[in-house]
Amino acid sequence: MTTDPSLITRATEADLKQTAKNRHSTNGRKGAAHIQSYDRKTSDDAIAVIGLSCRCAGAHGQDELWELVSQGRDGIREVERKDWLNFFEKNSSPRVPIHYGAMEELEYFDSLFFNISPHEAECMDSAQCILLEESYKALEDAGCFRFRLKEQSVGTFIGAMGGASGGEDVSHFSMLGNDTSILSARIAYYLDLKGPALAINTACSSSLVAIDLACQSLQNRKIDMAIAGGVTVYTNPGGFVAMNNAGMLSPTGSCRPFDNAADGIVVGDGVGIVILKRLEEAERDNDRMYGVIRGSGTNQDGQTSGITVPSFLSQRQLEESVYKKSKICVEDIQYIEAHGTATKLGDPIEIHALNDSFRKFTKKKKFCAIGSLKANIGHTAAAAGVLSLIKILLSLKNKQMAPSINFDTPNQHIDFENSPFFVNQSLRDWPVNSKASRLAAVSSLGFSGTNAHLVIEEYLDESKVEGRKVEGTS
Repeated sequence: MTTDPSLITRATEADLKQTAKNRHSTNGRKGAAHIQSYDRKTSDDAIAVIGLSCRCAGAHGQDELWELVSQGRDGIREVERKDWLNFFEKNSSPRVPIHYGAMEELEYFDSLFFNISPHEAECMDSAQCILLEESYKALEDAGCFRFRLKEQSVGTFIGAMGGASGGEDVSHFSMLGNDTSILSARIAYYLDLKGPALAINTACSSSLVAIDLACQSLQNRKIDMAIAGGVTVYTNPGGFVAMNNAGMLSPTGSCRPFDNAADGIVVGDGVGIVILKRLEEAERDNDRMYGVIRGSGTNQDGQTSGITVPSFLSQRQLEESVYKKSKICVEDIQYIEAHGTATKLGDPIEIHALNDSFRKFTKKKKFCAIGSLKANIGHTAAAAGVLSLIKILLSLKNKQMAPSINFDTPNQHIDFENSPFFVNQSLRDWPVNSKASRLAAVSSLGFSGTNAHLVIEEYLDESKVEGRKVEGTS
């Protein structure tokens, strides 16, 4: 968080030069590698998403989130709290941008519903309260009743940033109400779950890493179901000052992913939860399917020019490994929800990594749409990955791709014309691919250096696949 921004710039420019060399080398290849595509009928590692819940700036629930993104609107507003504005004025130079994707109605929490006394609830961080509510809603959405989960092998994997906050209240209620580990533990305690309850902090990639870990536990049959996601709620203005001092915040207060006018991030509150189950068992139980996770993975940048400096090489290696291991044909991927933080030199690193990973397998150009939810709701940190996944799941549900907003002129460091990607700027129908399905990927990159990548597919009833192959277009 305190890395000199000039160091990041110099290191990123060096990375861009390296990617240009790699791109030239890739374009000169005689042919692309071939991946034998997975067999949908016999894929044992497939994980079904059977329920979800979400909240963020401008959206309370999945219907409002889809309305927000499909209509190309944003929930980012000016900070109006006078105490926060006074804090910014006294503690930061340069001036802190005052645009923020704030979640509304944080004060409404029915503590007695969760068997929590009003006094204890007053000592709880807002993130714990909201996470309890949204986890319960996601389970309801999945048709999972509380009494049926009691003492079952259900894992809880929650991405979160920060730790116990200080203050005048030193009671044990305050300690538990603000400690990150209790975010996941409180869900397991309320539902009497016996699977692992983990809080994962890899910074901005936390929730997608949490989902990857949940998928691994399901694939290894250590658990039978997972509650996975992440949460970030800003209840203190100090974080804004720290990010501003690090040169991370957009001075214009506008999040513009992939655009040449991109000048930094805009932060936002957010929470997202998905309920996961092995596909074979979800089909057996006739669960509703939002989508099927076909592959996921996590890696680390290792040493770069600075601990927060990204590595396109690590990002590329992760993407390639996910596609190979999961037998994903990249030409069937039609959409990528990018990390897309809207930094002038950070976005090109991500796009060049994707470009190089795709070029390993195909020479096709401009066939895969790309977008970033951060333009709509801000950078929700530990919740960013899961909310990006939920955006895709809602797109699959509606069979449409939502527009990526605030994009006018392409970033000068990104050559979209000669890449597999184009920025999707309008609400469009989502056609099927060569496998008669709709396929997408999500990237989430932490300033910790931990990267996550996931591939998600529309669920298909096999009895209807042949007909779709005739009717669909790729």
